[in-house]
Amino acid sequence: MGFLATLLMGTAISLFLACNLGSDPITVFLDGFHKKTGVSVGVTDQFLNLILLVIGFVFNRKAIGIQSVINVFVLGVCIDVPTHFIKYLNLEELSILIRLIVILFAQACFGLSFAWMQTFENGMNPMDAIFFRIIKKFHCKYMTIRIIYDGIYLIIGFLLGGIVGVGTILSITTNGFFTEKAKQVIELLQDGDLKIWMKKQFSQQ
Repeated sequence: MGFLATLLMGTAISLFLACNLGSDPITVFLDGFHKKTGVSVGVTDQFLNLILLVIGFVFNRKAIGIQSVINVFVLGVCIDVPTHFIKYLNLEELSILIRLIVILFAQACFGLSFAWMQTFENGMNPMDAIFFRIIKKFHCKYMTIRIIYDGIYLIIGFLLGGIVGVGTILSITTNGFFTEKAKQVIELLQDGDLKIWMKKQFSQQ
């Protein structure tokens, strides 16, 4: 299950890059670093997550487990392999509307993968381990921390040459929403209350 969540995240990153309309903030950073150094996006992500793993272990070691370590070393491969195949789709040559739909799909995959990893009992995503420590200490919302975190990567990535565009705007404005909604659905699936939740959602429309 953990590998599937990681593969989902890696595929989302690959789709963002292939659409060439701007990526989520972290991918903007990865793309910019790749352009400056020539190091692949996957390898760059592995180093970044390794740093986050160490920080997460120091500040919230209870949230770090074997799945956290697997995520660090597998995600890079789960980015580079889909990127190799997705490039043959030539997404950047398609209409902007289709590429925007692909980006929204990629962002939904991001939200699902982040939410999915938060539920793992044997270790969550190192980044989220840090986030939840901050949330517990300062009593702030996940979405607030996510926006600040993304903003830092966006600025650095842009300065390094990463592509910033409409895809970036969509990612920033929808990332927290997709993650929170996906987590709600996952929790409802685990509790068996999904049908009740869906009826409430439709009744409010």
